[in-house]
Amino acid sequence: MAGAGLTLLVLEAGRRLVVPLLVAATAAAAVVWALVPSLVDRIASALRLTGEDSAAASDSVRAGVADQALLDFAHSPVRGIGLPVVADGHSIYLQLLAAGGALLFLGFAATVTAAAVDARSLARRLGALPLVLLVCTAVWLLVGVVENQLTDLYLHVPPALVAGLRAATAAAVPPPTRSVPAPVPPAPGAAP
Repeated sequence: MAGAGLTLLVLEAGRRLVVPLLVAATAAAAVVWALVPSLVDRIASALRLTGEDSAAASDSVRAGVADQALLDFAHSPVRGIGLPVVADGHSIYLQLLAAGGALLFLGFAATVTAAAVDARSLARRLGALPLVLLVCTAVWLLVGVVENQLTDLYLHVPPALVAGLRAATAAAVPPPTRSVPAPVPPAPGAAP
C-alpha cells in the first residue's frame, strides 16, 4: 500500500489522484467498519495486531533473532561471521551486519545509493520508469527494517533494471568525437 502511494506521488499524473484516492479509501474503510465491525477485528487478529498471546510470542522470537544478529556482528564487526547466516537476522540490516560486517553493509549501501543516483538521472531522459523502480527499491528498504527478505532474487530486480537502463543509455549515446581542424591554406605568394 505504501509502495502504491509513493508511486502515485512520484508520477506526475498520479499526484492529481492522491487526494481523491485518500478520500475514497477513507470513506470505504468507514463504510466497512460501520457495516461489518467484526471484520475489522478478524483482520486485526489475523495480522496479529490484537491478541496478546500471539503478538507477545512473535515479539519474543523477533527479539531473540535480533539479539543473536547483534552478537554475531559484535563477534566480527569488520567482516561478519559468514554468508551462511545471512537469512537469520530480524531485518535486512541486521542480516548484512551479522553475515558480512561493515564491509558487506557498506557495499550494499554503496550499491543502493548508486542505483538511486542513476534512477534520478535517468528519469530526466527516460521519464517515470526509473523513478518507479526507485520507489520499489525504497519500499523494500523501508520494509527491510522489520522484515528479513534479503536473499530473494526478485527483490533485486528493480535495482538491476536501473543498472540495465543505465548501461543501455550509455551504449546508445555515441562518444564525443574530436574535430580535426581543417588544414590552413598557404598564404598567397608563399612557397609550397
